[in-house]
Amino acid sequence: MDEGCGGDREWARDGPETDALKDAKLALAEVLGEVDEVRLLCRRELHALQEAVAVADGENAKLRRSEEEFVPEKSLFSSVKLLFNIARGHVRCQPLPLHVALLLTYLYLVA
Repeated sequence: MDEGCGGDREWARDGPETDALKDAKLALAEVLGEVDEVRLLCRRELHALQEAVAVADGENAKLRRSEEEFVPEKSLFSSVKLLFNIARGHVRCQPLPLHVALLLTYLYLVA
């Protein structure tokens, strides 16, 4: 009798072959579950990195805009005057403008 697509036939004998097949399927399912977990972690890490890059890009753009708006002092004399006023305490010490910091470095190296 032909047992093609229908019927009540067993596709594997009970015993070691069936147990080995079940064990292999279980191991495959566990490995695929671990692969899915790693993929999820990678996606989360990628998302966090993309957010960090977006924040850094925004900060970079802000700093570039502030650099474009920066107007340096007109002369060397005004930079030296500011430097002496800071040294004498007449001007509160805030972060030094770039031109003053460069002048300080130059004077230190020359002296």
